[in-house]
Amino acid sequence: MVILSNAAYESERKSSIVTVGLSIHNCPVEIREKMAVPAEAWNDAVAELCAYPHIEEAGILSTCNRMEIYVVALSYERGFKEV
Repeated sequence: MVILSNAAYESERKSSIVTVGLSIHNCPVEIREKMAVPAEAWNDAVAELCAYPHIEEAGILSTCNRMEIYVVALSYERGFKEV
């Protein structure tokens, strides 16, 4: 007799994808300019995000109309706060 159990998966971490963004539709240009990340600084900004304890991976999209940060976090709430 074989008994199936999810016990093997209970110890695995469950990550969440968190997205935080600003756009021309929800944020004035003055704030978007302060939050913009130039392309040459993306690697440093991603490294800073990944240095937080609950963020595993990060990506940044920054254009003249919007700025978005994507992270894979160990928990949605903690990852959102760290971003």
